[in-house]
Amino acid sequence: MTKPPLHITPFDPHSASDELWAAFNDTRRALAAEFWRDEPILSDAEIRQEIQRIDPLWEFRRWVAMEGSEVAGYFRVAFRRPNTPNAPDHARFLWAGGGVRASSRRRGAGSLLLREVHRLMHTLDKTVLTMSSQAEPGHGFLRHVGAVEKHRTVEQRAVFAELDWSRLRQWEDAVAAHDVIWERHADRVPRDVLLTLLPTLPSAGRSTAMINGMRRWSGSAVPIIWWCSAHPTAPLPASVRRAGTRERPASFASN
Repeated sequence: MTKPPLHITPFDPHSASDELWAAFNDTRRALAAEFWRDEPILSDAEIRQEIQRIDPLWEFRRWVAMEGSEVAGYFRVAFRRPNTPNAPDHARFLWAGGGVRASSRRRGAGSLLLREVHRLMHTLDKTVLTMSSQAEPGHGFLRHVGAVEKHRTVEQRAVFAELDWSRLRQWEDAVAAHDVIWERHADRVPRDVLLTLLPTLPSAGRSTAMINGMRRWSGSAVPIIWWCSAHPTAPLPASVRRAGTRERPASFASN
């Protein structure tokens, strides 16, 4: 049976109809079942509440690729809100992610969605787009659009009910014994704090696998660091995420 043509429409989480939300969630669950079948996922009500939450630092835009009444795929982008702390450091950058369900791939849905991102980059004067993928279809798409792989990160999951809380408390107390204090920061660790920590990182790295991945952006004086508190002898998990960064091109062609 011939599939209906694809068309792209904005997805506003605050004004979208219940029918569009249901179609979106069908595709969200299909992708989760394909790539993360053993992972728990948020319920439809929970994901709707989460997506509708207003983030004080980041603004989001979303689109869906419609195939008749079904959502073939979706894309989300995020960028720093103007006039928020450290906004100039983020001025060039835009982050995007999404997916296309297996039954709708190889029809150009991803490229059509990416065109909307491209238009937004011109509108907002963004020059660097960063995307990531944990699955081979996503890696293939990133290669197709010319993204350059910049770094890889490793994710290791733990079930809270199975954690050894007594040992974690011992580790926390041991750190405190060395006159080290714990600080919690919403969003990124402030630049001034990172600058004071950077001289100590090499010695810390000898005892703990603290640095999960690192990248430098041109124009940024401080590396953005992904932290993990894993023991160096722990086995590496199977899940590996790749991230590609692409300078803003002149145009995108549908595949």
